[in-house]
Amino acid sequence: MPSIFSSLPQEFNDLLLQAETCLANNEYKKANELYRQIADTYPDFSDGWYGLARSYLMISEYKHSVDCYMFTLDVEPNFDPYNNLCKIFASNPELIKGFSNALLEKGAYEESLRYVNYGLGLDPDLEIKVELLQFRDVIFAQKKKEEERLYQKKKKRKKMEDIFWAISTGFFLFLLFVMAGWFYLFVQDTRSRHAFIRGEYFYRIAQKHMKEFEKYKKNYEKAIQDLQNAREMYEESVKIDSNAYKSYYMLGIVYMRMREMEFLRRSHGIGFNKEKAARLLKSARLSYQKSVVYNPDFPDGYLELSRTYYLDSEKEKAMANCDMALIKAEIYYQNKGYLRKKFLNKREKLLERLKKLK
Repeated sequence: MPSIFSSLPQEFNDLLLQAETCLANNEYKKANELYRQIADTYPDFSDGWYGLARSYLMISEYKHSVDCYMFTLDVEPNFDPYNNLCKIFASNPELIKGFSNALLEKGAYEESLRYVNYGLGLDPDLEIKVELLQFRDVIFAQKKKEEERLYQKKKKRKKMEDIFWAISTGFFLFLLFVMAGWFYLFVQDTRSRHAFIRGEYFYRIAQKHMKEFEKYKKNYEKAIQDLQNAREMYEESVKIDSNAYKSYYMLGIVYMRMREMEFLRRSHGIGFNKEKAARLLKSARLSYQKSVVYNPDFPDGYLELSRTYYLDSEKEKAMANCDMALIKAEIYYQNKGYLRKKFLNKREKLLERLKKLK
């Protein structure tokens, strides 16, 4: 076994010699204390850790023994303690099961099985042999279970990778940005969430183009195309998961923005389709209604539903939904100070308009 024995100060050479002598004389606890001094002073000294592994083994402290066994292999990766430990087990076969069980708990299936098979090869007493045979079955069962777990994990990872690469390269950078927030959902293969994220991407780009159209009369086609793309993504999301209330809510927002584009066209004197604006308002209302059906505690759905009734001059329905939005917000935005304040500001502005509605 590789060692730095020759480079140690004389006092530590003496300490190591004392420890080995105690171990040979069956003074295991004293040997353990001496090996502990060596390991604490020279943690990179493999003989100290290996001595602890043996001394803990002899006093049946198997978990500590295996910990030190592992430390020994960390310090000296090329060292195989198998033959040396087998000499101990040859004289003490009753220690094999405890040590192998501690290895198994560490996930060292092959190492555990290796020592159990050695014990069976010793042809020990019937009682020990039966215990080892039963324990070998336990090792096989746990190893099979672990292999199945790793297989399922690998299969799940492969499925996740297939979904990832199916997404357009054009969304790659954006997905990296949202990965931190949506990674758990991504791992769980939530395709509906992927479509929702893509919809958000198009919607944000559309907002930029809408502002440019509003101020400078440019990028109308880009804004409309981005809104249509966003609508398609949200529609895909609700097809995959009909309970995606936020997707219904955002679908309603997109319809309202498309309606807003019609009014911007009118303000710029380039045309206005009144029937189209009415259809878009109706579609938005239907989407908001579905968002609160699938999540009755979602205040934003009620608030935007109220807005659609306001735009149709249906004051009673608008007020009812506006009041419901406030009730739901008390719970939904609990401990979310900033979001609650932002929501209440939106509601207050809408409420002022409703009060003026005849």
